[in-house]
Amino acid sequence: MHFSIVLVFPSLSLAGFAVPDAKRTHSRTNGTLEDVMTIHDDAINLESTFSDSTNDILKEVPAPVSESDGQTLLSLSINNLTTSVIDALTGMVGSKTVFNNAPISRIAALFLQDMKNLQTSADAWVVALNSTLPAILQPQVHDELQFELDSAFGATIKFYL
Repeated sequence: MHFSIVLVFPSLSLAGFAVPDAKRTHSRTNGTLEDVMTIHDDAINLESTFSDSTNDILKEVPAPVSESDGQTLLSLSINNLTTSVIDALTGMVGSKTVFNNAPISRIAALFLQDMKNLQTSADAWVVALNSTLPAILQPQVHDELQFELDSAFGATIKFYL
């Protein structure tokens, strides 16, 4: 490998694993302003992490990578990162009561906007990843990675509409 997976993906993998833990903590609360702002901050931090990782991919990963390196990138992305993000998004549906019980009205609209922004950042990350892969692997990005993320974001966003 001519680049470091650790340098390209470290913050994204950490953020992906942090969000589900944060979600479980928030889902046990009764909707204080602090709870809501922590969830909001988590979403903003993950969006920023996706953006930073997108930039890292575009700057650090030579395109196209070898098929072997591409398989490594796909495996890491599909098996580790998206699983964590998808688990977090699925769990966020259960956190709606935190927003509904918050002392400020329309706070769920803030979270809905966070999810839309996060989806945009995640989509850009997928496009960047796909741009580094050899053509033979690119259908997997759409069929596995993008499909799973779109499904999870779609369900979360729909729930908060």
